Amino acid sequence: MWPLPAHRPFRAMGGPCYNPRMFSAARLLLPLGCALLCASLIAGVLCGEEPRPGIEVIDQMKRSVLAIAVAPIGKDGAVDFKQLVTVATAFLLSSDGSFATADHVLRDLEAYRTKRPSQQVVLLPSAGKWPSGPNPVATRYCLFDVVKRDQISDIAICRVVRDPENDAAVARMHPVDLQTEVPPDGTEVRFLGFAEKSALPLVGAGLIASYQMDEQLLRPNIVLHATGIGGWSGSPVFLASGKVIGVFCTSTGEKEEAGLSGVRPAQLVVNALRPK
Repeated sequence: MWPLPAHRPFRAMGGPCYNPRMFSAARLLLPLGCALLCASLIAGVLCGEEPRPGIEVIDQMKRSVLAIAVAPIGKDGAVDFKQLVTVATAFLLSSDGSFATADHVLRDLEAYRTKRPSQQVVLLPSAGKWPSGPNPVATRYCLFDVVKRDQISDIAICRVVRDPENDAAVARMHPVDLQTEVPPDGTEVRFLGFAEKSALPLVGAGLIASYQMDEQLLRPNIVLHATGIGGWSGSPVFLASGKVIGVFCTSTGEKEEAGLSGVRPAQLVVNALRPK
């Protein structure tokens, strides 16, 4: 222990500026303040309050999202990948290349191809992760097969066509962790996708506003207080824990004008993965 300076001995606290009553009160209040701070933090955890999704979780999700894109087919029958355009989002479910997206994305692609010959592909980051910040990224475009789709639930399960290079690209990515438990309204969430034909995934944020019962599915859909943008369809909606609770589905009409969007719960993805 360092020796105290000779000109400021410890008993100097009893000088003219020292008040014994104030000193005693401070010794009592300091532990009390620390106890209250700890209690408030513990109460937030015990009450089930979800922390805000941080940069680390978003960075983690960049290892799971995929871009759905189209490339025009020329008169000679060759695909012009230089004019590749992202149109929607998907997220990896399994190391075998299975991924989920919104079914209406596939319907939109079908309508687009009837007007203009084109090839649909899914884009993967060659390094296994989309970059953070304005950094260049090498991508690999892969053909994919539709495994299962359902127009009512608006969920589609697809799979990257298997070949050694595609398998290696998929192996560098991480499948998401699905959560079927429904979080309470007021929970803050994030979503990540290729909105507005972006080359890199954009981060979106919102609050769970409410739940709306779907009479056909007999299951509540998540109503998100967030305005959807074209291309975010199929994006994973996730919590601060990194667990995906649903598939983003941009709403239209009055809901969109009110700044509300629909999210299909993760349970529908789990149901779609079950064998018939």
